[in-house]
Amino acid sequence: MRLIKVSQDPRDLSWEQALDQLEDDDVLMLAPGFYEIPFGQKLKNIVIKGTGTAADMTVLVGTVILDGRYLTLENLAVKTTAIAGALVKVYEGENAPYLTLRGCRLEAAEGERGTALMTLGPVWLELYSCQVKGGIRLVGDEEQHVQISSSEIAATPAAFAGNGFGPLAISQSQIKGDFVLEESSAYEGHFDQTAFDQVTSLSEGNDLYFTESALSLTLKNGQADLLNCDLPGTTLLEKANSAAFQNCTFKQFKQVSGSSNLTNCHLEAGEIMGQGKAVFCRPHFSCSEGTWLSLRDASQVRLQNALLNVAGSHLRLADKAGILGNVLESDQDQLLVKQTGQGKVKLTGIKCKLV
Repeated sequence: MRLIKVSQDPRDLSWEQALDQLEDDDVLMLAPGFYEIPFGQKLKNIVIKGTGTAADMTVLVGTVILDGRYLTLENLAVKTTAIAGALVKVYEGENAPYLTLRGCRLEAAEGERGTALMTLGPVWLELYSCQVKGGIRLVGDEEQHVQISSSEIAATPAAFAGNGFGPLAISQSQIKGDFVLEESSAYEGHFDQTAFDQVTSLSEGNDLYFTESALSLTLKNGQADLLNCDLPGTTLLEKANSAAFQNCTFKQFKQVSGSSNLTNCHLEAGEIMGQGKAVFCRPHFSCSEGTWLSLRDASQVRLQNALLNVAGSHLRLADKAGILGNVLESDQDQLLVKQTGQGKVKLTGIKCKLV
């Protein structure tokens, strides 16, 4: 391993000289300034560190291409004047290459509408304390190991899109834009203390775990477990195999099929349809107008020790939907029910009144 200082000082190597003399496992220490990456230049099996007090003081201008075993970037900003293509590219090799970014800032030429990082094939990707302006795209039905911590990714429309498989861990981060796991994906996702705009799972192979996070969730397929999460938008379970929620807060819960279990959750309103089956254990419904829970088609719901603060709103049943269980506490003596079809209401602990 060689430690190489790169600066304007004549006693050090210039950027051009350092690139010409690169050897595997070199560590380049870049003084603050701008360093243009020659077109087509590939960086592999090296570490590049900025020596400024902030990432923006040391800027790589151009496209970073990893075509080797590994590349580590630390305390750097990466920008480009090009419009097309990704800012950072990882090509497929014999073995999954490692790309590690620590304390870096990536900014695509198109800003949040551009692609900041793209991987082709299997990869180990690590981002620590990074700011990314532009989307991250994982291409290829390959094994991908992803670790993102204390970072911010902002892009329109998709901040992150992947169609591979493998472990995917994000903690203490912000994802501003859509977070999409595509139809061929099969990730085991662990997300902790992370704020998402929108999470969408399109594949039944995805198994997702969220703790102490904020998100809007569309589970078109797959499994999800959420603990202590805030869901301020619409939560949609479409073809989900199963979903479990504990100590979560919902604005709108909507289930089309599959099964769900909600424990100690607070909801403003819910809607279950199709063949959906839901169990609400110690739920707290709080709704002052309209419908606090709507059931239709052949959906089935079980309430266990429900807490209802639903004065001014009603329960709605249609078709062959059914609800059974018990109400532990309510802010009204009678539960207002609007019923059409052959649906059944079997609730203890409160009287029901058809309206």
